[in-house]
Order: sequence, then structure tokens, then C-alpha cells
Amino acid sequence: MVNANHTLCLGETRLEQLACDLGSRQAALERFSEIGNGGYQARAIAESMREIVKTVKVAVPFRTGSHALEGHLKRELIRLADLLRDLSVVSIDIEAHTDVRGGRRFNRKLAFERARAVRHVFLGRGIPLRRITARAVGAEGAVYSHGDRGGYPFDRRAIVSFDIEEIKS
Repeated sequence: MVNANHTLCLGETRLEQLACDLGSRQAALERFSEIGNGGYQARAIAESMREIVKTVKVAVPFRTGSHALEGHLKRELIRLADLLRDLSVVSIDIEAHTDVRGGRRFNRKLAFERARAVRHVFLGRGIPLRRITARAVGAEGAVYSHGDRGGYPFDRRAIVSFDIEEIKS
């Protein structure tokens, strides 16, 4: 398979193969979008891209009370950002959560800082702010209730998901 930069996509990780496939589709999307009567094809390609990216979610865990990204997680986010940088039709949504411990104000602020930390990595790798949305959900998005200590680590996270920008025909 060939991506937007016309390089072969062989022997790569699943994420790299996915980016390669999206790059190929984006190149076709751009060609059809430039053609005056290519609206139907452009919409079909964009919808196929949307179906691909809606299945991908990346969970970024955090330590209790912290918004600092651990080194290995930051490296993986950098890798992801580098793969997404040239995929200009892909938008990035960051939704940050906390566990149920702590007050509402504290959890909101902590979730905001977590979303900001993840967004900062994408911005730092050249992805424009217009492609990124970030929300602080706080404890309202918690799956595990008070007293479920085993579940708390799963609620301390930021979820990164993706979409495809609307195609104007």
C-alpha cells in the first residue's frame, strides 16, 4: 500500500499501517475534492475514513492526583502525533477523567490539566490547535464507584479519539 508521501507501508505496526491506509485515502480524498464533480466520491472516501477512525481510542492512564505524563506514555503520544500530523482531515478529541475520590472542583481542575498535558504533546509535534478538542469530564465520567479501589486506576485517564472533518462539496 502507498501513503500520501508515496512510500510503501510494509512490515509496520498496526498503528503505522492504519496511518498509511488513512494517508492513501486522504490523498484520494484530496484528488476527488479538487474535481468539480467528485463530491460523491469524496464523501464516500471520507465516510470510509470515519468508519476506520471511530474504532480507534487511545487510553492514557495517570497516577493518583497527577496530570504528569509518564515518559513511556509521552513517547507513545509523540509517535501517534507524528503519524497524525500529515493526516490533515483527522481531528483529535481528548476527554480527561478522574476517579471519584476528591472534591468536584479538584477533580475538574485535575481533569483539565490532564487534557492539557495530552493536547500539549500533539501541539508540540505540529498538529494545529483547530484539529484538537479537549474536555475535562472529571469524576462525572467515572465508571467505578466509591470504595472500588481496584477500579480507581481505570478512571484516571484521558481518552483520545478521532474523527474526520466534514467534506464540503
